[in-house]
Amino acid sequence: MARFGFDSNVIIRNINEVGALIDQLPFTAEEIAVAEAADSLVEHLYIYFLDHQPKQAQIDGISKAHTGPDILRAGKREVYLLCHQSIRKSKLAIHSAKTFDSATVRNWNTVNKLYNLLVTL
Repeated sequence: MARFGFDSNVIIRNINEVGALIDQLPFTAEEIAVAEAADSLVEHLYIYFLDHQPKQAQIDGISKAHTGPDILRAGKREVYLLCHQSIRKSKLAIHSAKTFDSATVRNWNTVNKLYNLLVTL
């Protein structure tokens, strides 16, 4: 790592863990539909993959600091984000990225595609 001058975190999930986090999506169909109706041209669901269990106090603190319709919910070693706009414009997403700086973020479609690839192996 010294060769490139930076460190990089690696977060790994096995097929069972990926399947479980898909099954445990903490948003209702209605919440997702409302977000999708706000802007049909962008992705709305994201998962922050962490190397630890997020503290509910962190989630609550980030959520209370931001007004607006975006929603952040904790998983076992993930944080789920539902945006009503582009993730690039979401203040909740920006603050989440700073709070969970060692996380890697993937959109819902990518997570599902990766899971489907794993299932076929």
